[in-house]
Amino acid sequence: MKSITFIIPAYNEERNVTELHRQISENISDISNYRFYYLFVENGSTDNTYAELLDLVKLDKNVKILKLSRNFKMDGAIAAGINIVDSDAAIIMTANLQDDPKVIKDFIYKWEEGYEHVYGIVKSRPGKSKIREFNSKVFYKLANKFSDSLIPKNVSDYRLVDRKVLNAVRELNEVNRFYRGFFSWVGFKSIGVEFNRQKRFSGTSHAKTWPVLNFAIKGIFAFSAKP
Repeated sequence: MKSITFIIPAYNEERNVTELHRQISENISDISNYRFYYLFVENGSTDNTYAELLDLVKLDKNVKILKLSRNFKMDGAIAAGINIVDSDAAIIMTANLQDDPKVIKDFIYKWEEGYEHVYGIVKSRPGKSKIREFNSKVFYKLANKFSDSLIPKNVSDYRLVDRKVLNAVRELNEVNRFYRGFFSWVGFKSIGVEFNRQKRFSGTSHAKTWPVLNFAIKGIFAFSAKP
């Protein structure tokens, strides 16, 4: 039986991780031909996220925790997760429930069709400020231009990645990590799945303007020599 692991970076998501686990479990409850595992990457939280995750481990033997020594941002947590996961595929998603768990089945269906990399394309972002919306448009326009169209418009970190793709990305050993670009750059049969981003279930967004712009600048310069 094939296995799929959810790689879920969690930073100060004490009110979200339990609900996310519940919603994922609900959406995969009728999929009997796969084994599912949860790898929560505890990303240096300062709230009770770790305690909530320990409670989840007691409830579900398929839940594992990778606790980082400090906050390594989203891409650092993804790196930690993909470096230890040992499944036929991994689904990478955020812990705040903005990555709709209902899309999981669409990812798996595409994987079963033969696609090795199935990435989420954001159709709408409810509650996003005009400044953040503008920042996103500028980022994707520049990223697409400088990467020779390797990075699709509005692509998210939410995706299913086959073991072959994971192994290829692991071999890159990049210090400046930009996984939205790396997963496309290594090739393999890929397809996008559109979804509507949900409102954050609880808490406040960690995606402030300067960190987002800093991420964009680092990504563009690390991923492309054109600038």
